[in-house]
Amino acid sequence: MQPHITWIASYPKSGNTWLRFIIFWLHHRRLPHSSPELDTFASSRLPAYVDDAPDFCRSIRPRAADSDVDAPVYCKTHASASAVSQLGERNKQAIYVVRHPLDVMQSALNYARLTGEIDPSDDGVEWTEQFIVNGGNPLWFNADYATGAWAGNAEGWFLSPPMPTLFVKYEDLISDAEGNIKRIAAALGIDLDQGTAAECAQATAFDQLRAFEQAEISSARSAGQKVGRYSTPERLRAAESGAHFFNRGKPSSYRDVFNASQLERAWAVVEKTAVKFGYAFEPAAPAGTGSLVK
Repeated sequence: MQPHITWIASYPKSGNTWLRFIIFWLHHRRLPHSSPELDTFASSRLPAYVDDAPDFCRSIRPRAADSDVDAPVYCKTHASASAVSQLGERNKQAIYVVRHPLDVMQSALNYARLTGEIDPSDDGVEWTEQFIVNGGNPLWFNADYATGAWAGNAEGWFLSPPMPTLFVKYEDLISDAEGNIKRIAAALGIDLDQGTAAECAQATAFDQLRAFEQAEISSARSAGQKVGRYSTPERLRAAESGAHFFNRGKPSSYRDVFNASQLERAWAVVEKTAVKFGYAFEPAAPAGTGSLVK
């Protein structure tokens, strides 16, 4: 059997969806027509697959996992490197996108409001405390996710990758989208000139993806029913209060949301790992008062 799975990997809320939009565009030279099309291209909710890895792979993409394939198979995952390694010889490579852990916490809080984990009006203080203490959202520690804490997940992929792995920093995708898109394309064996890289960067920029999300929300409201991942009842309700999946799209946004005490304690939990990726801690902005309803 030839290795054929390329994992699109990350800790939750680190830019995995953005990366999947980029890879989709590289193959199709367009954005997906809908979020379900993107999810069909590369998606997984990560069931507890350890006991039956082949069935897990089949569930991700409707393709015979036990036969050689010519087309690439992309699988999204937030799982630990050790969990993914159990698919063994099917694994070809991975692209792991890493993000500043304090921005991950900020994005995760926003996501908790989108999914109904907490109410959109909740100040988020208790939720944030649990995230800090656990080094990640406790929901992500169960077998369905196999994700664990940010530090353990990032270090596992960085120090002991189970396959050839390209590391992409979320912040670098912002500061040099074209250069990093070319790195991604090269890892996937896709020839890409500078002009096409620039076209991809423009098509998958934050404002374009926010517009994609907003268009789905508008379609769902017109149809009176869910049409994709961005239009569940919980997300439509959260959107009414200004919450979006593509929410901020900039580095160090944690400084605008959390107060100094929260950030200092959160940084103490992740610092040892974060510095290995070149991350540093910037204190809260003067406006970062701890009012988390944003």
